[in-house]
Amino acid sequence: MLVELDCPARYTYQLYTSQPAHVSPLPPGQGGQHGRLGSLPARSDFMRFALIDRISKLDPGKQIVALKSPTLSEEYLQDHFPMFPVMPGVLMLEAMYQASAWLLRVTDDFAYSMVLLKEAKNIKYSGFVKPGETLEIEATIQKREGNESWLNVEGRRAGEVVVRAKLILECGNLPDDQSGNASINHNVIRKLKDEFGILYAPPGVKEVVG
Repeated sequence: MLVELDCPARYTYQLYTSQPAHVSPLPPGQGGQHGRLGSLPARSDFMRFALIDRISKLDPGKQIVALKSPTLSEEYLQDHFPMFPVMPGVLMLEAMYQASAWLLRVTDDFAYSMVLLKEAKNIKYSGFVKPGETLEIEATIQKREGNESWLNVEGRRAGEVVVRAKLILECGNLPDDQSGNASINHNVIRKLKDEFGILYAPPGVKEVVG
C-alpha cells in the first residue's frame, strides 16, 4: 500500500481500504466536500487497522476517552524495536486520530461516512508505551467551524502524558453526483455504527466479555 503523506485526506482513506487506492492529485485550492472528498476512490471495504480497543468515556460534543493496549502479538512490534518493543509514535498519533474521529461521528449522529485528518501540529512525545501497558487517549473538542473541528488530544500511560497534539479533522461524505456514492456512504456508516457498538457500552449497560 502506498501512503502519500503530502495529502492527509488521501492517507486517511487508504488506511480504510483493502486495496491500494489510486487518487489523482488535487488541484490547488480544491478543498471541502467536492474537492478533497470528491477525488477519493469509491471503495467501502474496510481494512482492519483499528487502534482503539475500547471507549471508556464519551461526552458527545465535548470529550472522549479511549484505550489502546498493545500486545506482543502485534506484527509491528517485531521490528520496533528488536529486544525493546514499543508502540511506534506514528501509531500513537493514529490512535489519537481514531479516538477523535469517533467523538465527531457520535457528535454528528453518524451523519458522515468519512472523518479525515487534515492537520496534526504541536506533536510532542515524552514517553513509550510497551506491550502490557495501556495508552489512554483523551480528546477534547476546542472549536467547530463548518465541517472542520479542532481538538486537543493527549495520550497517557499510567496517568503520565506520553504524547500530545492538536488535530484538525474534516467530516464529509462522498459526493452524490458520482454513481454509487450514496450506497457507499450508507454502507460505510452502517459498518461504523456496528464497530462503535463493539467499542462502547453506554453507562448502565453491562459489557459482554468473551
